[in-house]
Amino acid sequence: MMSFFAAVGFGILLLIVASKSHRAMNLLSVIHPAAYLILAAYSCHTLAPAVFLWRRLLLYGSPGIIRSISFVIFYSCLQRCIPKGILKARMRIGEMSQETIKLYYAAFNLLLITITFSFFSNNLALFWILAELTTAFSAVLIVTLNAKKNIGAALKYIFLASTAMLFSFIGLIFLFRGFGACYRTAH
Repeated sequence: MMSFFAAVGFGILLLIVASKSHRAMNLLSVIHPAAYLILAAYSCHTLAPAVFLWRRLLLYGSPGIIRSISFVIFYSCLQRCIPKGILKARMRIGEMSQETIKLYYAAFNLLLITITFSFFSNNLALFWILAELTTAFSAVLIVTLNAKKNIGAALKYIFLASTAMLFSFIGLIFLFRGFGACYRTAH
């Protein structure tokens, strides 16, 4: 099932990169979370509770979480789809340029792929990498707006998010060391 998520995500990403139309990129960005919603709903009824893949680094055991994430992203995509959507308005007033629109859509869809697969990860290191990638793709979404203050805002966001994740990583290290000591004394 995860291979379907990957195939849909990267297929849509390739179509976005190849597209020259804002309308097509917008439609593809709506189809992506909608397809994830359908895949998550289908897998809720057909799969066993947990399926391990790729050397047990990925675990498909949370279709409800994926369905929730897909719904939120699908709803935000619909906000851009209406005729007077956010991106069209930003392009009209000059906050966003035609050159950065493809980067915006690519980063938006990469963010959805990364968030989805971070919930599939069964390995702390893989989860950590994917969580940091969500920070980077979110920062790209901030930078695509044509304002110099957005670059500073994106850098501050990366700094704050990475610092918070560093402290949580240190806490996880202590937690694993503590559980490892408890496990060794019990056996």
